[in-house]
Amino acid sequence: MKKNLPLAIFLFTQVVVLIFILATASSLPATVASHFNATGVADGYMPRDFYTVFMLIFTLAIPSFIVGSMTLIDRFPESSINLPNKRVWLSERYRESTFAYLRSHALGMGALIVLFMGYVHWLVIQANRQAPAHLSTEAILGGLVIFVIVLVGWGIALPLKFMQLPQERR
Repeated sequence: MKKNLPLAIFLFTQVVVLIFILATASSLPATVASHFNATGVADGYMPRDFYTVFMLIFTLAIPSFIVGSMTLIDRFPESSINLPNKRVWLSERYRESTFAYLRSHALGMGALIVLFMGYVHWLVIQANRQAPAHLSTEAILGGLVIFVIVLVGWGIALPLKFMQLPQERR
């Protein structure tokens, strides 16, 4: 089960956020304030149905592209794969575990993006409950800062894993 846990988390996250978007979209006005300037003032609008479809596609497409491309990485030519200690990590002995780690890493990143998109949708709902619509600058910046910190940490963890040579098991 541990091998499939990242995939289960990714799929669960997608399903929960997609259900959340579908369940809450009807609470939005017919014309949704969907874009906001730096001070939180609405400066872009779209019909509710279009907004809903846009959010569903965006929430599915970007994370699925990241996960899908990493799932296919073992089919890429080795020359296009950039890893520290590539000869070791792509050797026959470690190749399978290397690609499993990369897939797991991508699934976690995909789940993070899905959660962030769900948060953005929630903020849009909150913004549209006000007249005139207004997005909380503190809430979007706070969420964005957390997202970027985790993203940077995730991006640092990936090469650090491969900078270390594998520990031989006794």
